[in-house]
Amino acid sequence: MKKYISLSVLFLVFSSFSFSQTRAERNQLKKERIETAYNSTKELIESGRF
Repeated sequence: MKKYISLSVLFLVFSSFSFSQTRAERNQLKKERIETAYNSTKELIESGRF
């Protein structure tokens, strides 16, 4: 039983490392989303179709 618990804990630890993003990656994605939203809003305002 102890063996299964140990394996489960190891699996959870390694899976969390493999799926996590670094803070810099998250910030970069956030900046890209904000920039995309800004550009689309700017286009709508400039076109006068809102």
